[in-house]
Amino acid sequence: MRFQGRVAVVTGAAAGFGLAVSTRLTNEGAKVVMVDRVAEALEKAAAGLADALPVVADVSVESEVDGYVVRAVRAHGEIDLFFNNAGIEGRMAPMTELPVADFDRVWAVNGRGVFLGLRAVLKVMKAQGRRDREHRLAGRDPWRGDVFPLRGGKTRGRRADLLCRAGGCPVRHPGQRPRAR
Repeated sequence: MRFQGRVAVVTGAAAGFGLAVSTRLTNEGAKVVMVDRVAEALEKAAAGLADALPVVADVSVESEVDGYVVRAVRAHGEIDLFFNNAGIEGRMAPMTELPVADFDRVWAVNGRGVFLGLRAVLKVMKAQGRRDREHRLAGRDPWRGDVFPLRGGKTRGRRADLLCRAGGCPVRHPGQRPRAR
């Protein structure tokens, strides 16, 4: 089993890609912390999976993000994998008719939520002192603290790019070769 003994955190885990990834990871031996803001759907999804821990949280709220990370570490001692998938489409309307509150909610989840999740999980991964290839998420050589772009979960073509500084965290773009130091 490819992920036997690994601990994964999956956001947006109650349905769609998040549920599919959670299912695949548990089938391959991982212990999965499933995060979603829809409690009923999350409980139902997690009930069908072995070694799944459901955690209800809003990814755009810093204290709730820190909370799901703490729950994952308390339950399993570490975090090996992170699928930062939570995202929302938002209401479609002509720009001139779209309320600012709707725009703010989409960016809170798809932008801020991605940043908060990565920041919280990467702190744990950095403290673990591991540089496994499963820690690849996006970007350029953040072990050196490079600035790198991140793309948010289910943004469906809408780029939710952020510029972040990982400050020594294990993040690489899949397939990227380490640069000579």
